Amino acid sequence: MNQNRKIVFTACLLGGFAVMFGAFGAHGLKDLVTAESVASFQTGTRYMLLHAVVLLIFGLSGDQIFSSTQKSVLYVLWLIGILFFSGSIFLLVLNNVWRWEFIRFLGPLTPLGGALLIIGWFYAGWSSLRNH
Repeated sequence: MNQNRKIVFTACLLGGFAVMFGAFGAHGLKDLVTAESVASFQTGTRYMLLHAVVLLIFGLSGDQIFSSTQKSVLYVLWLIGILFFSGSIFLLVLNNVWRWEFIRFLGPLTPLGGALLIIGWFYAGWSSLRNH
């Protein structure tokens, strides 16, 4: 599978999951957790969907703006950022239902994921200027 197809495929999976998680957060969680936890869950969903769309555009752009190496770096930064940021929020909110103590260690992954997303954005901007 070529790099652009992999990015588009990943973006579509993340987008589909973001819609599913958004629906679950809006309808399935409201009777299980606090309104603050539902809001946190929705934040994770918004960031996931936004970055899925960004990855989709990124994958569809071909190789016109970024080199193959730059695309690989951005893909990894944004994918891990999404999984750490949104994934940790989802699990931490759901831990209010499950009460699994071992999930608490995920707390530091949220800001780390956010940092990776930010780094990805700055790297994308820098890379786009560098190539032209």
